[in-house]
Amino acid sequence: MYVGSRLKRRTSTRTSLRYEARVGDALPESVDWRKEGAVAEVKDQGSCGSCWAFSAIGAAEGVNKIVTEDLISLSEQELVDCDTPYNEGCNGGLMNYAFKFIINNGGVDTEEDYPYKDVDGRCDQTRVGIFDGICGTNLDHGVLAVGYGTENRKDYWIVKNSWGSSWGESGYIRMERNIAASGGKCGIAVEPSYPIKNGQNPPNPGPSPPSPIKPPIQCDNYYTCPQRYTCCCLFEYGKYCIAWGCCPLEAATCCDDNDSCCPHDYPVCDLDHGTCLMSKNSLFSVKALKRQPATLFWSHSRKNIA
Repeated sequence: MYVGSRLKRRTSTRTSLRYEARVGDALPESVDWRKEGAVAEVKDQGSCGSCWAFSAIGAAEGVNKIVTEDLISLSEQELVDCDTPYNEGCNGGLMNYAFKFIINNGGVDTEEDYPYKDVDGRCDQTRVGIFDGICGTNLDHGVLAVGYGTENRKDYWIVKNSWGSSWGESGYIRMERNIAASGGKCGIAVEPSYPIKNGQNPPNPGPSPPSPIKPPIQCDNYYTCPQRYTCCCLFEYGKYCIAWGCCPLEAATCCDDNDSCCPHDYPVCDLDHGTCLMSKNSLFSVKALKRQPATLFWSHSRKNIA
């Protein structure tokens, strides 16, 4: 179950002398690349026969550290999912083919961005190097091109997406550039647009002044109601209103029960049913509203009266 390397017998008698010790070479008595920090942590392939991918990725991690001084955990899952012309994912493979895939792919993704799943999966093209897969040109999404470059003789656009930093390369994708199609990869050159700016920004006007606070509606010298309310008397004595209430409507009709009120477009109070009518014979009605107690207020004009 765990043995997944598919070794093939060589048909050629030609051998490489690349690693043969030359005359005069002084080889060290021992070598341990772990001490040089060129070996990543031990990983677990699980029940997937992907030892070939772990072997190849381990070698790639080591040579990357030796050359760049940066030890990065790389993605075995990308090889399992995407290196499929000759290798067979969890059913085995060969390291040499994996190295060729990494070269042709322009590199391999990180373990963090393309984590190991312990199963054969579908190749996630949005995570693989420079995107050159199949896509349509019927535009239904907008992105931002922030630059371009070339890697391993392959031109690409640097594209910023808006699907979060967990998508693609930390929210970005490198898309193939300078292809034969006039519309570019995925129609990126079909309908481009950009702004221009010729002048400096205007001076900062500072904070906006606060909106003026409208004064409350004054029912008499003692009571007020909020703006857009209507003063309606709650308690009358003769011709005088002793206590005021507030109807939560502008230009409302105050009903004779000293408790309810009606909108101005339904001005007839039906006290028996607690509704408001457009006219006395109208068939249409709305529910009457209740008055709220007004705010007690002592007028400045009477402040100095003894």
